[in-house]
Amino acid sequence: MDIADRSIPGVFYYLVVWFCFVYLFSPSSHQPFFIEWITALSVAITLTSVIRAVLIYLAKKNSENIHVSHWFLTAGMVLSSLSWGVMAAFSFLDTPLSPHRELILLATVGLCGGGSLSFCASRTFTTLFLMAMLLPTLVVEIFFVQEMHLEVVMIVVVYFMGLISATKHPCREYMSSLVSYLKLEEVSNTDSLTGVKNRRFFDTQLDEEVRRAQRNQTALSVLLIDADHFKNINDQYGHPAGDRCLVFIAEHLRQSVSRISDTVARVGGEEFAIISPSISANECTKLAEKVRKNIAAKAVELDCGVITISVSIGCYSVTNVTTKTTAKQLFSKADEALYSAKRLGRNRVETSLN
Repeated sequence: MDIADRSIPGVFYYLVVWFCFVYLFSPSSHQPFFIEWITALSVAITLTSVIRAVLIYLAKKNSENIHVSHWFLTAGMVLSSLSWGVMAAFSFLDTPLSPHRELILLATVGLCGGGSLSFCASRTFTTLFLMAMLLPTLVVEIFFVQEMHLEVVMIVVVYFMGLISATKHPCREYMSSLVSYLKLEEVSNTDSLTGVKNRRFFDTQLDEEVRRAQRNQTALSVLLIDADHFKNINDQYGHPAGDRCLVFIAEHLRQSVSRISDTVARVGGEEFAIISPSISANECTKLAEKVRKNIAAKAVELDCGVITISVSIGCYSVTNVTTKTTAKQLFSKADEALYSAKRLGRNRVETSLN
């Protein structure tokens, strides 16, 4: 998403610089076909800029699929930059642009410098960007002109290598900062005792899953898990024993979910939750029963002995999430099902359907 945001200014910079050229070139040029050339290049640069804007939008819309999003961003950047690079290369041939090649080359150098700094977060983007901008000029100078301008080739090559080298450290610093940020975010989203996600993350993730299910019109389930008679455990064995029981429950919840899309979180003192997208009500109930049985079948080992612990689980499943469905509604319905399970004797699963 950061690369997508960094790509947006480039959509406008190409257009602004090019139409400044058009304004400067038109009064001074009397070469044949000049208007045809300017019109064709204006259409090409404008069209590729519009396509790039559309691809950036599609990349953001498909940000959940990193490969598709990355392809959209790369294709848009290469197409737009290549259109400028080809235009710059034409100025080194016998075309109506040739009298202005120094000004075009200067603008190309400026755009390369700004783009390299914008894309320094990604070495791949930086390299592809510079190749699209500068390689056409090298190809024209080496293969298509009658007398190669060696100084131009040397300047372009040295400038390309210089920008690649100059953006190496900013890229490393960016990635280091990103890793530090992600580690900090992970710590802030994790329950320090049990190691599962905390209530803050759960609320954010549930909102996100609801929006995703609304877009895709898929199912969504929420399970609330509460330790039975937990106060008695704290009173009889002490809070360290209670903490060990919570860790025990969290470990079994993590073991019970097998999909990376499922979220396990601690949402209260002895209350946990699972967000499980794209499963039916029947599958949700089976998951809940699996959790309940796994916890009930084993004992928590303590210094003073062993404790058997059970959980009550409330499930709420929405078969087809609509725009009327809210995260608050999902949590509230699962909470009602949980209280039904506790009221009906505990160590059981109750499911509520939409």
